[in-house]
Amino acid sequence: MGAMDGPNMNNEDVSFTDLRGQISKFKSLQIKHNELLDTKKTDLQQKKDLVDKLAREIDQLEGDLSAMEQRKLDLDRTIQEADKAYSRIVGSTQTLASVIDSEMTRCQDTKLM
Repeated sequence: MGAMDGPNMNNEDVSFTDLRGQISKFKSLQIKHNELLDTKKTDLQQKKDLVDKLAREIDQLEGDLSAMEQRKLDLDRTIQEADKAYSRIVGSTQTLASVIDSEMTRCQDTKLM
């Protein structure tokens, strides 16, 4: 048995045409495999690019949300302060109206005497 002989093979069983055909089939499989590999690499890169894009959009949205949350808190505080000021103004206006009414009554009572 020679070094190139496989199991149950002898020199008469080897056909160079068959070997050439097998090599050709392997080359064809290699081309298809390489095309599939390139497709998968491209798909992976596109998905990575999409992930990067989405990560940037998420970061931007988180920044926007943070700013909006702060603005909401500022607006809430402004509204609370405005409500308090309004209540004080209403209270002061009622007190002023009461004082004026009382003074008007006193002035009318004084004139009557």
